[in-house]
Amino acid sequence: RKLRVVNVASSSHLRARACPVARMLDDRRRDKSLSAYAASKLGLLQFTEALRDVGVDARACHPGLVWTPMLQGFFPAPVRAVLPRRLFKTPAEGAAT
Repeated sequence: RKLRVVNVASSSHLRARACPVARMLDDRRRDKSLSAYAASKLGLLQFTEALRDVGVDARACHPGLVWTPMLQGFFPAPVRAVLPRRLFKTPAEGAAT
């Protein structure tokens, strides 16, 4: 029976730059640029490809823009108030993708 792995991707990987692992793991720091998130998503795509190279049926899917607390925290309150909600999926809709 073939192994299957599905990872949740993000287009944020396109913004990835070098990000020290210690910075990614430091929960005390708020990463307003989302550089650690972008780097981790790039790493996840690379891991997905490495799994495929050894015969695992590995896929990565992008659920679209999901209105999560992390995304909400990226925008200042005045901007959040005027963003059209139809641009974003709910967490439940993102999970169903």
